[in-house]
Amino acid sequence: FRVLSGMSDGVDILTRIVGALVSLGCGVIAVFGFRLNLQGIILCFYVLLFAFVSLLAEMRLGFLLRWFKILSHHAGRGFFYIFIGSLTLGIPPKIAGIIVGACTICFGLSMVFMNQCYFKSKGERLSNVVDENRGGAGGSVQAC
Repeated sequence: FRVLSGMSDGVDILTRIVGALVSLGCGVIAVFGFRLNLQGIILCFYVLLFAFVSLLAEMRLGFLLRWFKILSHHAGRGFFYIFIGSLTLGIPPKIAGIIVGACTICFGLSMVFMNQCYFKSKGERLSNVVDENRGGAGGSVQAC
């Protein structure tokens, strides 16, 4: 079981790093794709806001995970990345928005897939971070 635990820690760290990079990519596209029309302002604002929230979720900040419990699960973060990626597709310059948006959507789909095939079978949840910050007895592995 030690090998599986170490391997799952490595996969979790890798998903956190890739998630942070994807979030930063969406934020950069939102800043550089800013246009002075109402639709562009609103779209870039929301992409930037959601990219910042997803970046904080990847850092496992307990207060954020208490407010947005969906982000404490890999599938929840995956669906959130799919949503952010679909918003990013509409940001100009179109080719950059399409590339970053497609990468974000693919990463979100892989998070959902990994949750169903990998993390769910091992019972690993980020909600342990929320329990630990509340003073609970959450360990590194929690049963489903």
